[in-house]
Amino acid sequence: MVNRDAGPNDAELLTRIGLVPTAEAAVGNDAVVNIAERAAHLSQVLKDFNAVVEVEEDVKRFRNLDWRREQQAKFGNQAVYQMQQREQAKHDAVLANAQREFGAAYGITQLTENNLGTPEVIQTDASSQYAKFMQEFRGTSPMRFEKRRLMRIFFGQQIAGGTAEKTIVNSAPTEGAEPVSEPVELTSAAREYPKADTRIKLEGLRDDSRAGFMPTTHREKSQAYELLSYMEPGRYEKGISTRLDEIFFRQQREMRKAGKTPFEGYQVAADSVRSVVREWGDYLTDSRSSWKKLQSLHMLIDDTPNPKISLEEMLDDEGQGETLTQLIRHDVLRKYRDGEGIVGFDPLWVREDRTKPTAEKHKTVEDMFTHKSEEFMAAYIRRRAQQMTVGEVRAMVKEAIHDQENRGKFWRTVLKSLNEDYQEYAALALQRPA
Repeated sequence: MVNRDAGPNDAELLTRIGLVPTAEAAVGNDAVVNIAERAAHLSQVLKDFNAVVEVEEDVKRFRNLDWRREQQAKFGNQAVYQMQQREQAKHDAVLANAQREFGAAYGITQLTENNLGTPEVIQTDASSQYAKFMQEFRGTSPMRFEKRRLMRIFFGQQIAGGTAEKTIVNSAPTEGAEPVSEPVELTSAAREYPKADTRIKLEGLRDDSRAGFMPTTHREKSQAYELLSYMEPGRYEKGISTRLDEIFFRQQREMRKAGKTPFEGYQVAADSVRSVVREWGDYLTDSRSSWKKLQSLHMLIDDTPNPKISLEEMLDDEGQGETLTQLIRHDVLRKYRDGEGIVGFDPLWVREDRTKPTAEKHKTVEDMFTHKSEEFMAAYIRRRAQQMTVGEVRAMVKEAIHDQENRGKFWRTVLKSLNEDYQEYAALALQRPA
C-alpha cells in the first residue's frame, strides 16, 4: 500500500496523543487504495467499533436471567427469543460492516484483481491485520474511546488532503500517481489538543453505557472519565476502591517526604480520601437537585398551552428562575461537547469555595451556572430566556431530565461500589439530602 511519510503536523499530532501511525502500517500492502479512500474506510471501522459497544450492551441483557424472565412474563417466550435474535443480528451486522470496511481499506479487491496473491493468502493476510487493528482500537475502556476519536481526527486530515493521490498497481505508479508531499493542515480540534482532550472525555462519557451523561465541571469530567477504567470488570480486584487506595498511599508518601509523623501522615491521607468521596457525593446531590428542578420545569411547560410564549415571560410569572438555569446549563454544555457554535466562555469552569467549612465538609465545588457571585451569568440566563420559547424546549427538558437521571445513577453506583474501608464515607454521601 502507498505509504505517505507523516508530515510535521501529523507527526506532532500522533506524538501528542501517544500513538504512532501503526494504523497505516497495519494495512501496508504495495497494491492499494489511495490515502483518502483508505482513511475513509478506516474511519468507518472506528465508528463501527463505537457503535458496537452500545449494541453489545443490548445483547448482554438477555444473559441476565432475572431480566429475561421478567420480559418473558410480559411478552411471552417467543417474543423475547425474537427480540434476542434481532439484537444479535444487529450486533453481527455492525461487526460484519467493520470487517468489510477494513477489507476495502486493505485493498482486497485490488490485490485480487491484479493477481498479487491467491485469494486465500490475501484474505488470510487481511484477517491477520484486522485482528491487530481490533486489538489496538476495539474495546470499551476510556483509552480505547480516546484512541478511536483521535485516530479519526488523523484520518480526517488524510481524507481532506490525500484525494490527489492515485493508485499503485504491481508496485509501479500509474500515470499521475505522484504522492502528496505537502503536509495537511490540521483542524483546530487537532491543533488545540487540550480542547480536543476535553471533548474526547465528554464524548466518552456520553457514549459509555455506564455513564451516559454530561458532567458540569472540569473536575467532574476528569474524575468520572478516570473512574470508567476502574469500573472495568476484572481490571482491578477492588474496583473503584483501588483509586481511593492510590490517593491514600500517595498522600502518606508525600507526608513522609515532608517529615511528618506516621500518625500525621495517616490523618492527612484519610482527610484526602474523605474529601474525594464527599465531592463524589456533591455530584450525586447536585444531580438530585437538578432533576427535581427540571421536573418542575417540565410540569410547568406541560401546563403552558401557548408554545410561542417566551421562557422569560413564563418564568417571571411563576418565579422559577432556578429551574431555567438547569435547562440553560444543559443546553450550553451539550453544544460545547458537540462543537455546535461558540459558547464564549468555559462552561465547565469550576470554583472551590473554602470560605464556609462545616463539620461535614471543608469545601464546596461550584460550577459556572450555580456560583452565586457570577453576575454576568444572571444576565446571560435572562438573555437566553428571551430567545427561547416553550415550544422549542419541550424535547430539551426531557433530554435534560434523562441526563441528570444517568448522572445520578453513575455517582450512586460509584459510591455504593466502595468496599468496607470506605463505606462509612460513602454512606454519609449517599444520605445527603438534595
